Amino acid sequence: MLFGEYHFKGVLEDDAILPPFKGSTFRGAFGSLTDLLGLAAMASPPPRLLVLLNHQLTPGQRQALAPELGVKEVILLPPALQALWGRIPADLPELSAFLQPLGEWPAAQARAGDFVLIQGDFGATYLMVQFAREQGLVPVYATTRRLAREEVRPDGTVKTTRCFVHQRFREYGV
Repeated sequence: MLFGEYHFKGVLEDDAILPPFKGSTFRGAFGSLTDLLGLAAMASPPPRLLVLLNHQLTPGQRQALAPELGVKEVILLPPALQALWGRIPADLPELSAFLQPLGEWPAAQARAGDFVLIQGDFGATYLMVQFAREQGLVPVYATTRRLAREEVRPDGTVKTTRCFVHQRFREYGV
């Protein structure tokens, strides 16, 4: 069911006997009616995902967007802003001025209810999560399962290989 505001007017003359539907009884009982009346088309468009990462989305992350978040459209940072996000100077005493162009980007691209995938420098991430919430956006991050393999080399050193497998998206602070 698409998110939105629905208004119905009707009179029930008999007690309603509804079957046990999986999920919302309202959606199960009236979902096809809303489709028939074209009410779904009047609902809000599905949320989009704005990506604020140091790397590209992985195939696992892309596959999880629709089932987990209901997202069908992904909006990536323009190259200049991608370079800015990927190279936040460690020697800056505060980040607000440096991050201003990155804060302007979602404000110009997003609509309330869109998701913003934010991961990177801890301080910058914290500030961008706050900014996203102030704009009515939903800040999320990706969780992973880490697989590690250690190999003892002939010279006695240990080589560790780590593989990160996407698990789910999670809203910040929830």
